[in-house]
Amino acid sequence: MLRITSAGDKNSLRAKGGEQENVEGRTNESREVDPGSCSAIVPYTPSSLHGLHAPTVSYRFEALKTTIELDQTFGRKGVGTGGAAWPAGYVLAEYISRKTDSMNREGAQWTDARVCELGAGLGLVSAVSALMGAKVTATDGVDEVLDVMRSNINRNLPEPRHRVKVRRLQWGVQSKSEHDALKPPVDILLAADVVYGDGEVTGAWRDLLWSMEALSDERTLILLAHFSRYPQKEAPFWEMLDENFQRVAVDHRELMVGSERTQVFMLKKICKAESNGHHTPSIS
Repeated sequence: MLRITSAGDKNSLRAKGGEQENVEGRTNESREVDPGSCSAIVPYTPSSLHGLHAPTVSYRFEALKTTIELDQTFGRKGVGTGGAAWPAGYVLAEYISRKTDSMNREGAQWTDARVCELGAGLGLVSAVSALMGAKVTATDGVDEVLDVMRSNINRNLPEPRHRVKVRRLQWGVQSKSEHDALKPPVDILLAADVVYGDGEVTGAWRDLLWSMEALSDERTLILLAHFSRYPQKEAPFWEMLDENFQRVAVDHRELMVGSERTQVFMLKKICKAESNGHHTPSIS
């Protein structure tokens, strides 16, 4: 058995049967994990997920033998949620970092793949994708977030061969020209922690799904990582998504230890038979 012991302080993020956010007070936890039950023995602890208001956060990726350090600006006026590192982003980035071969049965490769991340925030998932050899475009809809993202990308990826373009992208049909500028479809589309709040009421979920459709075709591999906060409120999003995308959950044994509340989904756009006459490849 592998024993993981962690200590955190006020406003730390911790793992105890799954990720939790904004934990008040000091904690000192110990839990046992059976190494045989998980293909990725990577502790998910406060040492890797700091408080939302910490000025910097660091993440170690053993498969890449590298550490990525990010500036955070959560709480700064105009930044919003994009100024912090959220649980699903780390889970997705760590999962990607171990995919040195094809991602799935469709043979999606990282080397030289055209990759786009929606709601990239601090840039963690995009940075890891670039380290895997992809040609990455990291997007967000908030200018202040883009400034921090660009700084984080430049600091962690100093070599020209690690290619990341930082672009402004608002979700939804009202920003069609911004989507067209990305020359869709991309090979791989990424998103982490983008489903929260009252997206059904505000229209954010509708706009997100429009963007996912606009940037993909039936050959695009879409990886969507989700930290479940309010399952009942989030249910309508999944119903909307399933109308146009085939969805398969990645086995939790392939994800990092302690990530029980985060799911990673592989999605494929459902090809409309009347528009192109052939079927969407299965990802099951």
